[in-house]
Amino acid sequence: MKKMRFISEAVVIAVSACLVVLSASGLYAQGKQKAKDQAPQQVEQQNNEQVPGAQGSFQQSRAWNKLDDRLQAAWLDAMKNEPTRRLDCFVRVEAPADRGDQSFLISAGYNVRMFSGPIASGNLKAQDLQDVAELPFVQSIRLSTK
Repeated sequence: MKKMRFISEAVVIAVSACLVVLSASGLYAQGKQKAKDQAPQQVEQQNNEQVPGAQGSFQQSRAWNKLDDRLQAAWLDAMKNEPTRRLDCFVRVEAPADRGDQSFLISAGYNVRMFSGPIASGNLKAQDLQDVAELPFVQSIRLSTK
């Protein structure tokens, strides 16, 4: 009886993991297709929003206030020199965190190492920070101190 229960729990876990991966890849594919469909000037406008000092930029948005001071400084430095630099950080989401939240974080570019309650540990490219910070369920993002 215990063996049968263990097998059924393993099947449920495996199916859940597959669903998470499929939903994350589906969201990624939708975002990729949307980017291809945008007019070139819209893409240029979005790129200008990520350049420090540009009018209507990330620094003037609500999402910018979700970042701690050290992460803001690290992002500014990375965007000047190396936008693909990886930043290790903690993301606090609205409780209770669920697999859907994790899927959206992944689709926005955050590599989740682990979730503990409403806190996710992981890393992202500096160029993806704005997308993660703009997710409505993200409350704050802090730079990790290694």
